[in-house]
Amino acid sequence: MKNFYKLITLLLFITLSTNLMATTIYVDASKTDDTGNGLSWATAKQSLQIALGLAVSGDQIWVKAGTYKPGNLRNNCFGLRSGVSVYGGFAGTETSVSERVIFTNETILSGEIGAATNTDNCCIVVLSNSI
Repeated sequence: MKNFYKLITLLLFITLSTNLMATTIYVDASKTDDTGNGLSWATAKQSLQIALGLAVSGDQIWVKAGTYKPGNLRNNCFGLRSGVSVYGGFAGTETSVSERVIFTNETILSGEIGAATNTDNCCIVVLSNSI
């Protein structure tokens, strides 16, 4: 029975340690560049693409209201990562996912990269291979 309690304690420790290492990466399209570290609304990344590249399994990406494009080439897309949660609908002041108002704070992932026609848009906007 002692070994059972040791195993439960070990599993609990591992679970808590993993959750403590998870990071929230903040993204705000109104920022002038991506020089911020992305660890708060004040230092948010401008690019969702950059945030996706930084994220690892267990992380969350919080995306402020705005329009986000994956790049300026037709073959650019937002590549989702396994184990990374992406949430939109933030005003940029929230401290919890439950505080966001998604209908008021629209977060748009757009493939409209050129002229207002469909001949130069991204072919794929969001890609989720092997998730």
